[in-house]
Amino acid sequence: MGAFQSSAVNRVDHASQRRLSEIGIFFGLMVFAPLIEGGTTHLPVMIIRLLLVAGLILWMFRSFRSEAMTFHRLPILPLAAVLVGISGLGIFRSSYVGASIQGVVGLCMCAVFMFLLLHQLYTRSSLRILVLGIVVMGSLEGLLGIVQYGWMGETRAKGTFFNPNFFAMYEAVTVILTLSLLISMKWADYGWREKCLLGVALSVSMSAFVMAQSRGAFFAFLVALLFLGLCRSWKLAIVLPLVVGLGIIALPNPIKERALAVSDQDPYAYTRFEIWKSSLDRIADHPFGTGAGTYKYLSFKYRFPIEGEIVRYEKRAESAHNEYLQMAVELGVGGLALFLVGIGVWGWEVKGTLQGGLLSWERGAVVGLSGGALAILAHAAVDSVFHEPALVLLLIMCGSLVVV
Repeated sequence: MGAFQSSAVNRVDHASQRRLSEIGIFFGLMVFAPLIEGGTTHLPVMIIRLLLVAGLILWMFRSFRSEAMTFHRLPILPLAAVLVGISGLGIFRSSYVGASIQGVVGLCMCAVFMFLLLHQLYTRSSLRILVLGIVVMGSLEGLLGIVQYGWMGETRAKGTFFNPNFFAMYEAVTVILTLSLLISMKWADYGWREKCLLGVALSVSMSAFVMAQSRGAFFAFLVALLFLGLCRSWKLAIVLPLVVGLGIIALPNPIKERALAVSDQDPYAYTRFEIWKSSLDRIADHPFGTGAGTYKYLSFKYRFPIEGEIVRYEKRAESAHNEYLQMAVELGVGGLALFLVGIGVWGWEVKGTLQGGLLSWERGAVVGLSGGALAILAHAAVDSVFHEPALVLLLIMCGSLVVV
């Protein structure tokens, strides 16, 4: 009897250790990435890269121990590899080789993160821990943002992010994921305690999202709500975004106030149109791309004046404020086309996953994670969200967990 108990305990310990090794690096990245001050400072980025390299070495070590190196046949992986290859070729035509090398290394790390997520997660409990980890991190960030806005005198909540727009996007993903879990989880399977905790997380994240006052994130949030509704019924797809949109318009709230005062508070609010026009000019001049990471260095040739300012000096754009245009500028039209094909392939995987047999919480997680990824992709059309490591890692995690 004692030997049987000892064997059972050993099996439990081994399962716990395996689960810890599965999610340890991913959980560490999830916690660490939002704490980066300034978005891309060197030390934090180096730590992220070292963690990913350590994860890759761990996977290789496991493969050697099991005497089999397994690769999953997923269409998204070769597309990611080809995109990295295209960016690598861009180094040879780049005017700023150092910047392009750094850009290619960044893309390689993103591909490694996706690869590890698709090859290191084996158990439902590990997936569930990571999903709940996203909710917990979003709630903690939201609490900090509420304190900043309510008691510390900040004009916009921003949490640990340097840009309130990025913070708003992080909270929007948390809101979508939490709302989807709440809608899908059945009372018969899950008690009031789980529902109440998710309800608190939803309230905190939604409040923080509104206090961040991001117009671009609100647009992306409505897109995600539309997707959330479509996964239930076309009626909900119409009602859900409509109710939220009318509520923001009708009720006094920080997002509405900032939108109405946009011209007075932000003299550069409408320069995005000039930046996008400048980006299109660059694409026409360099259809095969200028090299990864070169956008801001080549901006001097494409400067433009600021209308309405006393001194009409020419502005130099640091980024395109549209990641798809910036991708076309740096990686060429082919690079952008490949990225869009990758989104389409991922969308097909999402459809296949939703049509499979899923538990209620799994369906809620799949819809919520897909909606969160879609929100980030939509926000990328109006802001530089791919320049924020926390959001890039969150996008890859949401998209990969759905495929897993």
